[in-house]
Amino acid sequence: MQSSESARRQKWHASLPFVFTLTARAENSLVGRPDLRDAIKLLQAYKQAGADVLYAPGLSIKNDVVSVVSSVDRPVNVVMGLQGVQLSLAELSGIGVKRVSVGSALARRPWCLSSCLPRDERAWHLCVCRGGCQLSGSQRHVYGVMRATK
Repeated sequence: MQSSESARRQKWHASLPFVFTLTARAENSLVGRPDLRDAIKLLQAYKQAGADVLYAPGLSIKNDVVSVVSSVDRPVNVVMGLQGVQLSLAELSGIGVKRVSVGSALARRPWCLSSCLPRDERAWHLCVCRGGCQLSGSQRHVYGVMRATK
């Protein structure tokens, strides 16, 4: 039997002239509160409120992703491109993750490359050929250059 909330959400979605997906985020890991149980409680509350996709950015341990996926009955999003996340698409799919996003990874690459420009050829080679640039160092350098030129 379908819940009244589920039926109401489906009716509302069907009334829209476009496809709409509500993704709810539990940002515990991003705000310095890496409490997985609390993040799962938030995601379950978002599910009850009608979220279509659930997302806890900052998860980097496979068992944490497994815990989130097994705790909810909605598609789960995982962000790739953060430091420490070493899971392949095949592993994420095997866990049951339905959506993968890249966050700011597409923007970080140009920041990285621009931060290498003022340095030397070895640093440029490291950024371009080996992907050696890390976000924190790049951001500090780029923001430092931006502040210095204002």
